[in-house]
Amino acid sequence: MPNYPIMQDRSIPDGSVRVTLSLEKVTRAAEQGNVEARFQLGKLYDNGDNVYGLAQNYKAAVKWYTLAAKQEHPVAQYNLAWLYSEGDGVAKDSKVSLEYFTLSAEQRYIPALYTLGALYDQGKGVPQDYIQAYVWFEIIVLSGDDVKLVWRKGSLDRRDRIAKELTPVQIKKAKKLARDWMREQKKIGFTTYGLNTTKKGSRK
Repeated sequence: MPNYPIMQDRSIPDGSVRVTLSLEKVTRAAEQGNVEARFQLGKLYDNGDNVYGLAQNYKAAVKWYTLAAKQEHPVAQYNLAWLYSEGDGVAKDSKVSLEYFTLSAEQRYIPALYTLGALYDQGKGVPQDYIQAYVWFEIIVLSGDDVKLVWRKGSLDRRDRIAKELTPVQIKKAKKLARDWMREQKKIGFTTYGLNTTKKGSRK
């Protein structure tokens, strides 16, 4: 996942020491509707932050991620999906978790695409569905150079393993579903979130 900076002072030239805004200013920006501030505040509470003196607070993370997710921030949607999946700061709800993973994936956020493939492969929180699992991993493979090698290779390996569970007809169907999804996404434009990211587990 991209390592987004914490609301940095943009007046400081690149390559020099950057000064982060005060927590008060970050919070004010979030309260005024700034989507990136809302996401960053959610991440601060999700992980806790020594610089800002914030203890980990999942309920606060849910609040700010939810606001950012409603503004279609794909990483906020992805992180919020994990909170619902694990029951951190909110009642555990696999259905809501799946909805947020899917919203994030629809913006082609690579970790969300990969996670959906893994969920359908394992039948975790969803009925096991090898065709759906194949589709999501195939989408990452089809993304080509837009995706860092570690994601593409991992997806290729899992797709090929899943293929052993499918008939030739099912594989053909899954490939068509993936191509159709990619074609539809190209009409609305891809997001740059999640491209060229490193592979890590859980939320970012």
